Amino acid sequence: LLYTIKFEQHSKMPHVNANFETMSRHIQQTNERLVQIRQQLNNISTFETAMNELLDWCGDARAYTSHFENNLMQCLHVVNSVTRSGSVNIDLGHKLMTICFQHRTKLSPQSAGQCSVS
Repeated sequence: LLYTIKFEQHSKMPHVNANFETMSRHIQQTNERLVQIRQQLNNISTFETAMNELLDWCGDARAYTSHFENNLMQCLHVVNSVTRSGSVNIDLGHKLMTICFQHRTKLSPQSAGQCSVS
């Protein structure tokens, strides 16, 4: 309710609405891209390309916001599963998990607990 009230108060300010819409669109597009990356991670022929993109993305601290956490964690689960199969470069998976482990404090406690490096 408080969020709605604040939004309604700002609705008369066009620059605030434009920024809100721009941010919402960015969040939506990023989450859609993470879904695509997750699909590519499941395919051996596109795994390495998807991993490289995910590695780049995860190097930015903004990747760990609550807006992206669910899709990021789903990608990490796929990476973990696929790399355990032994049919892809396990070093890329380890590198990704190391990066995510370093940023785990930006995640929810539940997700942070799933980021480990062994």
